[in-house]
Amino acid sequence: SLVKEEVYNPTQHPLVLELLREDYRRVRQEFQAVGSDHYRKVLSAWQDKYGRFGLTWKDFIPADLPKELPLPHSTTITESFNKADSDILGPDLSWTEIEGDIDIVSNKARSTTNGATARADTDLATDDHYAQVECWSFNPGPIGRKDSSGTWTFYHAAVRPGNDTYQLYRRSGGTWTAISTDTAFTINNGDIGRLEMDGSSITLKINGVQKEQVTDTAITGNLRTGFWHATISADIDNFEAGDLAGGITV
Repeated sequence: SLVKEEVYNPTQHPLVLELLREDYRRVRQEFQAVGSDHYRKVLSAWQDKYGRFGLTWKDFIPADLPKELPLPHSTTITESFNKADSDILGPDLSWTEIEGDIDIVSNKARSTTNGATARADTDLATDDHYAQVECWSFNPGPIGRKDSSGTWTFYHAAVRPGNDTYQLYRRSGGTWTAISTDTAFTINNGDIGRLEMDGSSITLKINGVQKEQVTDTAITGNLRTGFWHATISADIDNFEAGDLAGGITV
């Protein structure tokens, strides 16, 4: 259980600040390669988060890169899946199915294969973000810190109405690693599973109540979210994701 919680000050740990700068370098390169200046939104998100410690957007830019002005960052993306039955996800966001197959059936996103992954093709402003879905049947759940490629690297919150358990996972290069225990808990169809990634803190919530929090530093810098289904005919509905506000807690 959580023993202590406090606001994390990155200025006390230069290596953490350097990691943020290298994340910015990588994100900047990725967005410039596709002609986008979205990386400048990362600067404003970090300034909002770490400004209490006297840091400004300039502190996150490596010394050899230009001081480009930040852009206001967005906060929330949503998907209703309210459309006629279709092989194409939507209608509110653009999606990429990077593994398996997922269809719209009765206004929900339903897997038609075991192990199906969908990525929302909208970048958030920071890798400190959340993703949540309504969970129906066995082992669906949100994913976060996904990059913009087809690689299978992300965090996942498994919320299982099918057998009343929940668990946190890390998937790196397609390899699954459980980062929390498989815990029994009564879960009803339609309960909301929420995954939060805030610095090194990875948190699972069900209907707004925290059920699990672990420390993991393996995946950083990725700005996309989505969801994963373990089994055929698993459903999710009402997807939402957005940037987290406030300081890191440890």
